Amino acid sequence: MDFLIERGGKLVAIEVKWSQRIDESDITSLKQCAEDFKGKLLFSVILYSGAEIVPLAPKMVAIPFPVFFGIEM
Repeated sequence: MDFLIERGGKLVAIEVKWSQRIDESDITSLKQCAEDFKGKLLFSVILYSGAEIVPLAPKMVAIPFPVFFGIEM
């Protein structure tokens, strides 16, 4: 996990990947984070260089960099 954003005692975890695909090994650290911060973690995001928003699990999603940053490509 690359970033934890905290607000009001709740957390959002962000993992950054340069690959264009997400696989199970890419979400391992976010799953561990969810275990470590039970009750505090609201949502997990993987930012990646792919082209589609991909739901990975409840409260976990992969989002392309341009979508996350609001940049049209």
